[in-house]
Amino acid sequence: MPPTGGRPDQRDGLSAAQPARPKALDAHQLTLALVEAQVGSLLEVLPIALLVATADGEVVRANTAAIDLFGARRALIGVDVHTLLPFMDDRDTIESVRGAIHAHGRIRPVDVRLRRLQHAGEVVRLYVIHG
Repeated sequence: MPPTGGRPDQRDGLSAAQPARPKALDAHQLTLALVEAQVGSLLEVLPIALLVATADGEVVRANTAAIDLFGARRALIGVDVHTLLPFMDDRDTIESVRGAIHAHGRIRPVDVRLRRLQHAGEVVRLYVIHG
C-alpha cells in the first residue's frame, strides 16, 4: 500500500524506521560468555591467580588473586598476556612452567599452567598462576 497523508515514511500509522536490534555476540564473545556462565563465579573465589585471554593473547578476565599478584594498580584487562608472562609460549602445559614476573617493584618467581577452553572453534586461554 502506498504512503498516505503526505507522510512518506509511515504506513497505516506505523513508522517505517525499525528500532535498532541489539548487537549479536560474535563467536569470541559467545565463547567468553559461556566460560563466564560455567566458571565465572568460581574464578573469583579461588585463591590462585587466574587470567583468561583470547586466542590472540589479550587478557579479558582476571580474578582478584591475579590483581593482587600483579598489583592492584596495574590494569590487566586488555593487556597482552605475554607482557605479564613473557616466559610463556602458546602451547598448553601439562607441567607447570617456571618463570618470573615483575610485581610490586620486584621480580617474583611463579609457576604457570596454560589450558585452552574451546567452543564452536573459538578458543580462550586460561592461565593458572602460582606465585
